[in-house]
Amino acid sequence: MFLYKLFFVLVLIVYGFLKAQNNMIHLNDQAQFMKNPSFDYFIDSSGSMTLEEVKQLDARRFYQHHNQENLNLGLLGKTVWLKLPFRNADPKYDKYVFYINYSLLDSVFLYQYSQNENYAPMEQGELYPSYTRYYDTKNIVFPIKAPLEEQQVIYVKIKTSGSVYLPITITSEPYLYNYEKNKYIYYGLFYGAILVVLIYNFFLFFTLRDFIYLLYNIYIIVTVTAISTFNGFISYFGIFDENRNLLNHLFSNFAVLTNIISCLFCYLFLELENKERIGAIILKFFILLGVIIWLFSFFMPYKITASFASTLFIITPCFIFFISLYSWYKGNDVARFYLFATTFFMVSVALTSFRILGFIKGNDSQEFMLEIGIVIDTIFISLALADKLRKLDIERIKAQNNERIAIQDKERFISEQNNILETKIGSRTEEILEKSKKLESFSQTITEQNELIKKYNDNLEQQIEERTKQIVYSNMQLEKKTMRLEQFTYIVSHNLKSPVNNLNTLLDFVNESNLDEETQEYFKVIKKTNQQLKNIIDDINILVTHDKETEIEFTEVNLVKEIENIKDKLIIQILDSSCEIITDFKANYFRSFPPYITSILYNLINNSIKYRSMDRSIKIWVESMYTENHLVLKVRDNGKGIPPSELEHVFKLFYKIDHEQEGKGMGLFLVKSQVEQLGGKVVIESELDRGTQFTITIPWS
Repeated sequence: MFLYKLFFVLVLIVYGFLKAQNNMIHLNDQAQFMKNPSFDYFIDSSGSMTLEEVKQLDARRFYQHHNQENLNLGLLGKTVWLKLPFRNADPKYDKYVFYINYSLLDSVFLYQYSQNENYAPMEQGELYPSYTRYYDTKNIVFPIKAPLEEQQVIYVKIKTSGSVYLPITITSEPYLYNYEKNKYIYYGLFYGAILVVLIYNFFLFFTLRDFIYLLYNIYIIVTVTAISTFNGFISYFGIFDENRNLLNHLFSNFAVLTNIISCLFCYLFLELENKERIGAIILKFFILLGVIIWLFSFFMPYKITASFASTLFIITPCFIFFISLYSWYKGNDVARFYLFATTFFMVSVALTSFRILGFIKGNDSQEFMLEIGIVIDTIFISLALADKLRKLDIERIKAQNNERIAIQDKERFISEQNNILETKIGSRTEEILEKSKKLESFSQTITEQNELIKKYNDNLEQQIEERTKQIVYSNMQLEKKTMRLEQFTYIVSHNLKSPVNNLNTLLDFVNESNLDEETQEYFKVIKKTNQQLKNIIDDINILVTHDKETEIEFTEVNLVKEIENIKDKLIIQILDSSCEIITDFKANYFRSFPPYITSILYNLINNSIKYRSMDRSIKIWVESMYTENHLVLKVRDNGKGIPPSELEHVFKLFYKIDHEQEGKGMGLFLVKSQVEQLGGKVVIESELDRGTQFTITIPWS
């Protein structure tokens, strides 16, 4: 109800505005009120001409004649001279005023000439302090003397960086006071209405804590400040008397800020981010554009900033209008009042901006267009905010009703469930009592079983203790037997090695050429048998030495160097077989046990040469690479290959695939044993007549 009363009051205020305007226009009927008199004007492009130079232009007719309503030259940026002939035919008055109903003119100089006297020049304008005004008014007013029937000539020089808009009136002082009084009544109603709206929205902001009301008040304050600057009130009250040059920039700055805040308000009020993304993007662009123009307005000339501000003032309301219309079309009901507000505001702002830019001449009916537009805009936006608040209240009440219904349904459901649960609990309690009795009997049985288990555990512990003692005794006996076996093996290999070496030395001294053929054959058999016996003893030493190596010290391994050493050891086999060893070491240096690495590579390369294919040249590839925590060694050949049935036996001790080849079947056994002692594993892959590959994976550090 309060909103409808507020709307009624605001309608009366707008009616008062229009009524005040009608009273002012009524003065046109008075003889002493000469509105928009005919005059000649001249545009001084250089801005340096003196009065005497301008007076001499009459003969050459450089003046242009004006007899239309309100001369409007737009953002000219040049000096304009006016020439007005004047004669007083009314004996009631001998003092008149020259009145320009537009305050945004930087400097205005008036020169008055008559048949009998030249009066001193007078100066007024926005750049002059407020206390230098001839009359207590915000517009530009000069007193002129007008003796009866005496011919007068008035020259006016206008220099301004803004718009050149000249609604000129020559009237008597009483009519000027009456005219100004009616205007100030209008302005009083305007600012009073704005103050009521501000107080109301501040009240809503502090009550509801909704930022949109505070933003709207900021929008009103900025817009009214821009209008007050445009109407000359800021200049009239002397706020910037010490630095009047700021007044021009103040109007353009606040005009651009009005555009920025109006876009932001529309963006938040219509909730475009959630409901209309395209409109949200357009408004964000205009906000960014407005901020850029606003920042540059502090440095650019006023003519440029005024052009930008006026253009923005035309384009922005149009886009806001179409966005509001589209949002309403899409079902956003809160946009309906906002649409009407932007319609009136768009028309008033567009007409004022067109007038500033000089696209339209302008007339008295447009003088209060901005104020009427902002009042209507304020009324409808206030209604829009109230309508949005009403919808939120309706939604809140609806949500509360739904919540209340949901709570009632929940309570009814809980009550039903409680009844069902009580029934189930009763039956369940009886079952639990029966089971409890059974559990008691089970518990007694379990107690008896636990006692039996305890007795059994005690007996078991005694048996384990006795068995442990037997195992310890057996291990001690095994260690003694192992030690005696190692000593026996060592003694046998040591005691046999010396006679075999002596026999081998004696055989070397025998000259085979002195023996007959039969003896030579026996000699060769004896020598071969002795060599085989020596090899067996060496193999036994290797096994004994391998089993005794329990401490491994890791040092740096250089694979390139290891391969070169192995090539030197196998030089005869490599030359006899024309073997080609190809290396690809992506991992060359790593930490391991060098003797084992040498032994592993030696045995694998030696086996590849030994079991090569006689149908092709032998090639051996040795590769290395790092994985995350391991080193991978690959040794691959193109030899005869290994039958699949033999692959599981190749790592056994003394196992030989080809019994025609020399050797005792220890090489691969040593390879597997040494790889496992390094903490790694070896995998064999082979294909008959294609070759064999050994893949060794060991920790690299």
